[in-house]
Amino acid sequence: MVQKIANLVTQKVADVLQPAEAKVQTLLKAMEDEVVECQRAAAEYRSATAEYRRAAAEYQHARENAVLFCVIAAGSAALVILVIMMVARIV
Repeated sequence: MVQKIANLVTQKVADVLQPAEAKVQTLLKAMEDEVVECQRAAAEYRSATAEYRRAAAEYQHARENAVLFCVIAAGSAALVILVIMMVARIV
């Protein structure tokens, strides 16, 4: 009789735990999928950050080149003006 009650209790516990185990497994799978998605998003963020830094460095380099070009152009223009003024005095 005790064995029968023990078997019945064991079966009832199993009946209760099996659906809970299935739910736990489903939740665990969902959490694992979310972890993978978070890792993918983090990698994408790191890639975008690196791309932004590269673009910012290129912009800075282009800006420096533009400033240098303007200085050279202004210097060249001043020299041309001086040459024209000297030629105008000679003539």
